Amino acid sequence: MDDGVVVWEAAAPRAMTLGAINRGAVTWDVVVPAGRVSGPGLPPGQIGYAERLVLRVAPWRLGIETLRWGRFCGRTSSLAWVEWVGMDPVAASLLDGRPACLHEASLERVVVDDVELVMETARPFVECALGDGLLRNMPWPSRIMPHAFLSGHERKYAGRGLLRREGRAPEEGQVLFEEVCWSR
Repeated sequence: MDDGVVVWEAAAPRAMTLGAINRGAVTWDVVVPAGRVSGPGLPPGQIGYAERLVLRVAPWRLGIETLRWGRFCGRTSSLAWVEWVGMDPVAASLLDGRPACLHEASLERVVVDDVELVMETARPFVECALGDGLLRNMPWPSRIMPHAFLSGHERKYAGRGLLRREGRAPEEGQVLFEEVCWSR
């Protein structure tokens, strides 16, 4: 391993198109749903998550009113989900790297197929308008300044989650999830 290089086990493409307008699309690729990662400064045996989101359409053109997404990484299980409510609703999830039917996604729990993830000790670490957070210093061209999009209210949480499946002991893990709401 070269200095500064992070290596993921079990990396594989799992790309799915979430939404499209004309010739533009949003592609979500969970490359590592939960895999061992090694690299500088990481203790042995760490488990993490890696994804790639490709936007070939301006997100404010998708008509999203509420966006929820999140990740759970346990020692043997993983769950990733994305849901948006709006003009063209989307509900997608991967359980252990395989597509699963997303039935519910809230700030308290996520239900896919016959599995329930309960957010046990998740606490907010970001709560602000998109334009006041990470996108605050984005150099937007004045002709496309997305004022309404940047007014979306973001709440991001991290903590422990408990994944419950029939026939298995509950599994604890780390959870990171977010909800963004735009008033329309």
